[in-house]
Amino acid sequence: MPNGSYSWLSLTAGVSQLAARLSDPSMVFWTAAELELYIYRALQQFNLLTNTWKTDFQFTSSNLWNSLGSLAGSPRLRTATDIQSYTMLEYYLLEPPTGGVWTGTTQFALSDLVNALQTRRNEILQVSACNDVLLQNIPLTPNTRRTYLPDTTLDVPRVRYLALQASPTATGSSGARSIVVSSSYGIAAGLLALGTGIAPWATVSSIVGTTVNLSLPNTGTVSGVISFYSPTTLYRDDTVALEFFESPLYQLPSGTPQTFQLSSEPPLSFDVDITPNQPGVYEAVTSQSGSPFVPPAATLLGIPNDWAFILEYGALADLLGRDTEATDRERSAYCMKRYQDYLGLITKTPWIMLGNVDGVACSVDSLEETDRYSVGWDLNPTSFGPVIVAAGIDFLAAPVNSSIGVTVLGNAPLLDASGTYLQISRDQWDTVLDLAQSLAAFKMGGAEWKQTLELEARAVKFCAAENSRLKSTGSFADILLERGSSQDRAQARYNTKEEQQNG
Repeated sequence: MPNGSYSWLSLTAGVSQLAARLSDPSMVFWTAAELELYIYRALQQFNLLTNTWKTDFQFTSSNLWNSLGSLAGSPRLRTATDIQSYTMLEYYLLEPPTGGVWTGTTQFALSDLVNALQTRRNEILQVSACNDVLLQNIPLTPNTRRTYLPDTTLDVPRVRYLALQASPTATGSSGARSIVVSSSYGIAAGLLALGTGIAPWATVSSIVGTTVNLSLPNTGTVSGVISFYSPTTLYRDDTVALEFFESPLYQLPSGTPQTFQLSSEPPLSFDVDITPNQPGVYEAVTSQSGSPFVPPAATLLGIPNDWAFILEYGALADLLGRDTEATDRERSAYCMKRYQDYLGLITKTPWIMLGNVDGVACSVDSLEETDRYSVGWDLNPTSFGPVIVAAGIDFLAAPVNSSIGVTVLGNAPLLDASGTYLQISRDQWDTVLDLAQSLAAFKMGGAEWKQTLELEARAVKFCAAENSRLKSTGSFADILLERGSSQDRAQARYNTKEEQQNG
């Protein structure tokens, strides 16, 4: 729950008002449970359009890389599931709202809903890069230029080459900052240490004989082979640039690669400019596809909660656009237009605005800019910056074991902590009602539904004005709101004509 709450309008009263607007006060055509869902979707839509629920979040960065979508207590915690979206689609399509079990007509089948949601979900993930993860231990073959990635990988903004320097056996106690190795040959300060009991992101601080001092305390008893790597961050480039600046390309001797290029040949892979001459592994920040939906078991959508209604617009466009008895070209075209409109909006979502490390205000910089202007920043995982590094929506790096504070756009809340009151201000409630009424009227189709589009247009106009008003509350609000999209600006993922003209 964001800081503070409203306590003037109960959910029961809100549902009654929506029912009255729909001329169904007895809730015959729309049940109370259904109307609650429309109000929740309207609140999510309102939050995306106005960026209202800005909230602070404090956490201890136990890892270098963190996902605000999965951190406990995060205001951006991702909890929306496919079962919830099936239920919404069933309401919209006048089918029994049974979630992940189909009991409806022959116009649709559960597999239709599953396929439509999965297709649009993966498209949202690709467009927004909102499911970034750190992919470690990618196999490396010395003297080989190309490396293939798992077929779940959608994009790769960053790659590190970890060249193996030594792999002795070692022992050490849990909680200690040192280990004893069988041989210190090849080990040097700054190398990354990996193995059983070694803390993630630990690097070599110093060496005294066969005692290796580490930057982080061991997380467990150290035993067995410990690998020591020399990391090199590879810059993303393209083959044409290499032809001009690293001639003769493909004939350079093996050594330490400096750049990588994504191959245009499927499946997704990357090439390095210089084939590595040492064994080791690659580590990459990658954008991943979502988990398969397997109803009746619930699966997380894998996108921010407030985007669920966008996903449902896309699925409805597909479901109503087929050449079957369920065809409804007019509503399908409407849903596709809304889906595309919001798809363009989500990449500009100000998911993070401010940051601090151990109470010290810091900048929020893109991964691309940090790599270029603070080379090797992650070789000091506990003390770089202080800065917060944003790689993609909800995915950031912060100094390990530090107290991290961020101001983010939180999920739109439905109720207060007591589960009683709707979380919306008095001046905004009428607009949320407009959005909810338009959503609820969708299942009627025809003239009744089309009439409510005027309410939707009025609501969107109010949201634009509200967004402008909220921006004006701070002198540098435009800078804060652009921080979340800094990675996309620094490393453009879509080379459009407009970008070419501006760039």
